[in-house]
Amino acid sequence: ETILAGKKIRFIVDDISENIYISLTCSSFIKVPYSDINGCEIVVDSQVTGGIKRAIVGGVIAGDAGAIVGAKTAKSFVMSYKVIIYKNTVASPVLEIILLEKKTDKENRDYINAVEFSGKVNAIIKYILNKPQNPLPKTDKSET
Repeated sequence: ETILAGKKIRFIVDDISENIYISLTCSSFIKVPYSDINGCEIVVDSQVTGGIKRAIVGGVIAGDAGAIVGAKTAKSFVMSYKVIIYKNTVASPVLEIILLEKKTDKENRDYINAVEFSGKVNAIIKYILNKPQNPLPKTDKSET
């Protein structure tokens, strides 16, 4: 959970039912089953700064997680900051969590909260994508 510009954003993980719940308002949640999650990116000022994606073959992870823009491109502020979760659904393949949408100094608490929150979300999505699927139960096939 984080508070940005007075707005509370909640990201809840239910590892038992294998769902995540995202609340962008105080009253409603978006439910996303683990099986629908295909990847995650952190986008700062229209540039992807970190993320993970599920590879097409074998569920292998491509790329490494990163939440902060490299020092070479560092500015003292950002104009936008969001987390994008990619889903395996045609009706709604992209879920955007907009954390900042106006000029924000990098020393501002909202920016720091956005970086911390997005890093945690990215790490959780990486865990979900790497989580082993429940194997089928073994059956005892004894010969008679």
